[in-house]
Amino acid sequence: MQKKFILIIIILTVFIGACQRQEIVSEAGNDLRKTASGLGEKLENPYSLPNMKRAIQLLMSVAPDADFPSVSDLSPTHLYVRFLPADYEEMQVLEQDSTLLYDPVPFGYENSMDLDYYHDPEIPEDKITWLYAFVPHDYSFPDVQYEVLEEIYMPEDGEDELETLAMKMTDNLENEVVNGHQLMSSNLNDRELLGLFSRRFNPSGTIMVQNSFGGSVPLRRAAIYIKTLWWNDVSQTNDNGYYFVNRRYKHTPSVKIWNRNSTNYTTQRWTEHAGFLVSDKLGEGKVFNYTIEHTTGSKRDLWVKATINNAYVIYDDFTRANQIARPDGLRTWVFKSSNYGGAPLLHNRTLRSYSVHYPGIASRNGENFGSLVGKTGIFSLSPIMDLITRATISHGNLPDIVIGTSGKNTSEIYAMVFHEAAHYSHKAKVSNAYWANVQYQAMFDKTNGTYGDGSPAYATYTGVAEAWSYFIEYQLMYQTFPSSTSATIPNIRDGRYNRNMTAYYGDPSTIPGSASDAASFARWIPSGLFRDLMDSDNNALQLRSGTSYSSIVDSGTDRVSGFTYKQLYDLLTPDVTSMTVLRQKIVAQYPPKNTANQVTELFRLYGY
Repeated sequence: MQKKFILIIIILTVFIGACQRQEIVSEAGNDLRKTASGLGEKLENPYSLPNMKRAIQLLMSVAPDADFPSVSDLSPTHLYVRFLPADYEEMQVLEQDSTLLYDPVPFGYENSMDLDYYHDPEIPEDKITWLYAFVPHDYSFPDVQYEVLEEIYMPEDGEDELETLAMKMTDNLENEVVNGHQLMSSNLNDRELLGLFSRRFNPSGTIMVQNSFGGSVPLRRAAIYIKTLWWNDVSQTNDNGYYFVNRRYKHTPSVKIWNRNSTNYTTQRWTEHAGFLVSDKLGEGKVFNYTIEHTTGSKRDLWVKATINNAYVIYDDFTRANQIARPDGLRTWVFKSSNYGGAPLLHNRTLRSYSVHYPGIASRNGENFGSLVGKTGIFSLSPIMDLITRATISHGNLPDIVIGTSGKNTSEIYAMVFHEAAHYSHKAKVSNAYWANVQYQAMFDKTNGTYGDGSPAYATYTGVAEAWSYFIEYQLMYQTFPSSTSATIPNIRDGRYNRNMTAYYGDPSTIPGSASDAASFARWIPSGLFRDLMDSDNNALQLRSGTSYSSIVDSGTDRVSGFTYKQLYDLLTPDVTSMTVLRQKIVAQYPPKNTANQVTELFRLYGY
């Protein structure tokens, strides 16, 4: 599995999709064994059926009036099992079971709570390892290899004393002091002391995230993974960062950020990319309050994931409010050694879903896709195209979005998430064939600059896609960081954005923009046009020459306003393959907006 997945990540260092034609540094070489130290000593399971029966018999003699089930009638409530998926498709089967909470680290070992991942040494490293879980006794098993390890009885509410005795008998109790009594030296045959030490609790706490510019905000709607030596659970923080676990526990749990939240699955290590439910430990506590600090080193990984999560929550709120396609199970891969991002949109798709359209795209632009001459955009990919297809054909956990976070602060991460998530929503309205044009430009455009100069035939798709994404990025950044010194340039709190958030909003150039200045900064993309369709600023516009950028060839005023986010989003249908088609569609659908050629003039001032 490791070798195959390294190949996939290497492929994605080349193929990063819609936004940035740049290299992402692979982080696939991390040795799995470095993240999985020894399990430690194996412990006896206090919840096994035989041990629970022994505990009941002892409790009958210590506290005959206590709540406990009959020994003769005791039956398992749960099964402790492990699964061995044969491939990624079978992992998907397990993942899609919302009742199943599996972990690659087995329960009941000295270090079970501390490890994020463990690969069974009896399983070859290129295969998926065992995945451990507790399931109801009547669980309907999927068609995936499994093994029942033990029958389990989970004490009900009111059976706290039974659980305490079972844990005491199997040396599983934590040492604690209650009312001056030390548990490890106390005689639990004493009913009063047994009751004193038998209180269970609901884990809870508040998780905050530091902003890089100072202050902290709640970790919103994030999955929190709770694990003891013998049980696990997942809760979710609310908008105040507070979480509460409904199950009551005896052991103090470890508290971790889970990589699968309601809006997104954000992963950074290759084991996570492969689909394992790897979590990042924050600490331990019955009531656990914690602030994830903006820092360097390994702890920065936690901060990055938390910051990305909060950005997605903001985007999710925005899409809900405006009837735009929401992120749903969106896969995000984080590359901490890169600062570029993209939207390959490959989750539950293969590269073939898009690459089948590449020859036709090349032909329409007068290129020969089978020729190395036709592909100088980011390397000559023709010799490995079949290899890419084979490597990705059955893998369902590839990313929708790639985020490079090297050196990035809070606002820069937010901006990248907003931009790429907008591509995700756009793709929800168009076909794979449509998006293949956007990808083709990102990978194979031979003209100058990140987005080229706008001259190839397929660049018209990129113009629409990027205009929409820059618009949404700008709007959400402006709403999230409202302090501003200009109506068009938000005051980005970290001070790293020294250019207009809409990529030269209000300063368009003609098409194509072949001058290096115009191409390098992608001024041919009408980044401010969607905003001008919505706002009431009546701002002045200057259309500059694409071959001599200092020359102004047209000027005027934005006289269009009143479009809503939903109206603009609804315009992004598969037939809108260029800004020219968009203009025609707006004029046809909204005649009152163009009574004095306001829409036509606005598009003309953007070079369309």
